[in-house]
Amino acid sequence: APRSMVTVDRDPEAAYAPPGENEEDPDGIDVMEGLSENPTLEELIEHLQIDTSVPDYDQEAHVFPDWFDQTPFKSKDFNVDEWVETMHSRGHTMEELQVQLDAYGKVVEGKLVEITARDFDKFLALSDELPDIEGVMKDWDTPLDKLIAQITAQRDGMQKELDEMEGALKEKKRLADERATLELMLETHNVVAKVERLLHEVGAGPAGKESAADPEKPVVDSLGVADVLGGDDDSDDDDVPEGYVAEEDEDGLDALKPVFATDQASSAHVVDDRAQVLERVASEMGRLRFLQNKGKKLPFVQSLAPRIDACEASLGAAAAKALEEALSAPAPRDRSRIEHCLRAHVAVNRARDAEEAIGRVLVEPAVRRVVDSATAATSFPELLHACVAAAIASCELEVEASGDREFGIDAKMCVLANSVLAKVDEAVHAARPGEYGPGEPDRFIRNQKAAMAAIRGLEERTSSVANVTAFRESEAFAAYHKRWNLAAYFNVRMGEIAGEMTSFLDDFSLVRAVDGHSGGFALAATAVTWKALERSWSDDVVCVHAADKFLRFAAQIVARYGSWVKMGADAVGTEPPAPVEQPAAPNDPDGQPRRVVPEHSWGCAATAEDLAAIRGDCEALSAKVLDSFVPGMSDTLRTAFGEPAADAARECMEEGVKELARGPAADINGALMRIIGDRCVETLKQMKGITATFRMTNKPLPTRHSHFVPGAVAPLKLFMEQTARKKILSAESATQVAMAVGEYVAGKYAEMASELVAGVKKTEASLNRLKDRRAAKDGGSAAGGGDGEKGPSDTDKICKQLLLDVVEFGTQLTKLGTDPARSEKFKELWSLVAPEGEKQVPVFLTA
Repeated sequence: APRSMVTVDRDPEAAYAPPGENEEDPDGIDVMEGLSENPTLEELIEHLQIDTSVPDYDQEAHVFPDWFDQTPFKSKDFNVDEWVETMHSRGHTMEELQVQLDAYGKVVEGKLVEITARDFDKFLALSDELPDIEGVMKDWDTPLDKLIAQITAQRDGMQKELDEMEGALKEKKRLADERATLELMLETHNVVAKVERLLHEVGAGPAGKESAADPEKPVVDSLGVADVLGGDDDSDDDDVPEGYVAEEDEDGLDALKPVFATDQASSAHVVDDRAQVLERVASEMGRLRFLQNKGKKLPFVQSLAPRIDACEASLGAAAAKALEEALSAPAPRDRSRIEHCLRAHVAVNRARDAEEAIGRVLVEPAVRRVVDSATAATSFPELLHACVAAAIASCELEVEASGDREFGIDAKMCVLANSVLAKVDEAVHAARPGEYGPGEPDRFIRNQKAAMAAIRGLEERTSSVANVTAFRESEAFAAYHKRWNLAAYFNVRMGEIAGEMTSFLDDFSLVRAVDGHSGGFALAATAVTWKALERSWSDDVVCVHAADKFLRFAAQIVARYGSWVKMGADAVGTEPPAPVEQPAAPNDPDGQPRRVVPEHSWGCAATAEDLAAIRGDCEALSAKVLDSFVPGMSDTLRTAFGEPAADAARECMEEGVKELARGPAADINGALMRIIGDRCVETLKQMKGITATFRMTNKPLPTRHSHFVPGAVAPLKLFMEQTARKKILSAESATQVAMAVGEYVAGKYAEMASELVAGVKKTEASLNRLKDRRAAKDGGSAAGGGDGEKGPSDTDKICKQLLLDVVEFGTQLTKLGTDPARSEKFKELWSLVAPEGEKQVPVFLTA
């Protein structure tokens, strides 16, 4: 029977969907109703209203091309992307693939319909053995509903308990916060009342305020020992401050009652106790400020702010008065009393007031006496040293007390800076204001070093690292350093040193150094450069606090000398500019125009000896910088700033010396090479006479070199001898020059020899052609047959002479300490004149 494609009006799966789940059949109508238990295919098609009029796609109607292989579709590892990419790489377009795949899909669909129609009875029988799913699901519903109910009940109970716990925790936290707030308010109020009572007790209560306690009852009667001294409730009698006696009251509490001075050996104990109480009050004041900051958002704490500020002001005034009385007391001053006062000032953040009081009461009078006793003959360093010594002596006790590390005073107070240094600086500057100006650099650097020595002396008296930090971060320390204008001083010194050096480096001519003042250099410019380097870091010039500027200046001196050398080397071989007429100056008495030479470099008129002298000076300057200058500079920086600074400076200068050798010194070698090489090449021009010697002369093959060859290296040999005799260049530098000149001359030699050989061979070829024409005209070949009997040709003789000359040239270069085999130009020359099979450069013997 022919296969046909069926078209179904609705989704076939809808017939088997549970009632109510089909969107197109919301009422749950059974589409199989009315069929027999085992319907035939025809009955099913008729019942479902399947349209069988559309013909099925006939596989035989479509012929698949050979390249469309259907086998990969049946593989379990089939990958669509790889298959499409493979087809596309083989040149098949996506449109072709679409057509073939659509056809193949229809074929597969037709086979599926055919299989289903053939075994439809078996297909329907698959569901006969299936259990009743709906019945099984109904059996599961009851236990599942019970389980869900139990879980829901337990969850609701747990959630209720969790909500109750969270509510209890929130309430507990609220109560805790309220308790903490109440305790903070109570504690703040109690501390304020305590501070006010203590201040009233020592006679320093806030103005307009009465003590919160009974005025007739001392504060210590209500506070007890622990409140005054900060000890435990069960403290011993040893904790009671001096000036008070302890007794038991009716309730068994410790009470403190002040005693009169007549009960003590001296009233000094009472004064000391007052300072001790002030220190305790200051500690309570610090605690009060902490509580105030902690409760700054509370209205109650904010209402206490005026009382707190009044207490702090009263405490500050009382502490300042107590300190000034302690400082003004006759010697020896009470150390314990002063320590209590200083700690009180630190506790209320008034350390600066204490430092100012020490400077005003003790330091300033002592320094003023020294300044008033100084005369005009007293130098600035002497005056400064005397003032510092007098200031230290006047407050030795206070300096030691301010360095106490146990109570942390050393980090919060620095008497050495804000009392001693500030007053000394103020007095000395007022007495000698002209000593700080950089206009006289010698005096300036002497005074500046004395000032820095005073700073080091004060730092040595500090008690801890924290004290040193406080000293260096103080305002007095910064103001003291600002008085010394190091930038202006450096500019003055740089102008002095660079001006003298520039006068020599800007000269058009080379000036020889004067014996005795040369410093081992041949030229005055190099000697002045070394002198400038030495002076820039001499003890009476350099300032370590501006070491970066002086280091940069030293590097610039070396670079400036290198630029001078390079500029001259580049100008070697050029002609100096012609003189030009310049109009007469307005103040010229003659009124005549003058002819002047425009600015130009010294290299225009430099000779080989001048260049050698400069090359030797470069070597000598580099050696002195590394062996003498750098170690001294490194020692200075190491002492002032440590090893890292010294290493950095040394690397900077070493790099400058290396740059001098890489650039300017190499340029001098190049200039020497051109000057000496050109002289040598001038002698090689006699090589043209070799052609005249052997051309048509019937001379035999040469056996020795030409007479001019030794003269080709004579200028270089003379230069080497003179530099060695005068010790202008080191052996290494002389060898470098010789190698450079040898390379240069060998290159020119190769060019001239190549031209000569090419000309000889061209001439010989022309002569041979002429001979052949003559022989042909004579009608015989005797001319050609006689060549072998005549022996070597003129070209062979000339080439042989060139070979002998090159051998001698290489021997002469070897005698001067060079190795021709390492010269690329000489290898080129040798390959030009050497016979076939002997292109390897031989070893030249100097014996």
